[in-house]
Amino acid sequence: MQGAADGEEALRRVADFRPDIVLLDLILPGLSGIETLQRIKGLRRATRVIVVSGTEDAEIARRALALGAVEYVTKPVDFTYLDRALDMWALMGRAD
Repeated sequence: MQGAADGEEALRRVADFRPDIVLLDLILPGLSGIETLQRIKGLRRATRVIVVSGTEDAEIARRALALGAVEYVTKPVDFTYLDRALDMWALMGRAD
């Protein structure tokens, strides 16, 4: 699936495509990444959300994880780590 331009588009895509895993930035035009995360989990609790953000603020990372993100990856992205995280969460089973 392609990326979404903003949080509202991401929510429409989650509703339409029912993805198992979503990569989500926190800095989005319009709806914030945190609000988008909350709404994704409200729409489809089983979707795993991996936050990928340039924000290294520990409090924001804790909040994202408390709201249901399964990983918090900072930019610049370590793609080896991200690939392993994606593999691990994919192996955990398909979302309902």
